[in-house]
Amino acid sequence: MTTDTRTRIVQQHFQAIWKDGFQAIRTDKVIQELGITKGAFYHYFPTKLDIGYAVVDEFLSPLYISPFEKIKIEFGADPITGIIEHLEEHQEGMSPERAALGCPLTNLAMEMSGLDEGFHTRINAIYEGIQHLLNQSLIQGQQAGNVTATVQPARLAWHIIGSLQGAYAIGKVCRSHRYFNDNVDHIILYLETLRGNS
Repeated sequence: MTTDTRTRIVQQHFQAIWKDGFQAIRTDKVIQELGITKGAFYHYFPTKLDIGYAVVDEFLSPLYISPFEKIKIEFGADPITGIIEHLEEHQEGMSPERAALGCPLTNLAMEMSGLDEGFHTRINAIYEGIQHLLNQSLIQGQQAGNVTATVQPARLAWHIIGSLQGAYAIGKVCRSHRYFNDNVDHIILYLETLRGNS
């Protein structure tokens, strides 16, 4: 058994959770697809919750946090441009099939946050981590004159998160990548109005 085996287990369960939800995943099916033994699986993950938590901690958390770390580091005093580029990347990767699946993080949050405190704590930490990074980026932009002084960075950060997750929810329910892209277009238009006059 290797670390690579453990990584494969986590990645395969991420795909299964994204497609069918956490409660519907069948670990025996994933084990069969990976061609590993049950002993190898349970060596790393004694319970179903253990694999669910690992998917959040080791896959979803870096997947969602790292783009906002990049915005803060690479765009510095011009966060609006960085946020818009991030939103456009979401649009570029969108397809009818992707729209129907929705956002992995939002899906899991809606399914499990009210049922299990371990999931709630972990998913909440991801959202708060994103909000913190956006807030800090927007403050830096304001200080440089690149974000309008009327903006309240902490509130705007939550608004951006909620708007993007809402766009994913609409795209999923309507099974339409066009509706997703239309919503993101309007988020971008709004952000453009928040540029400062530096």
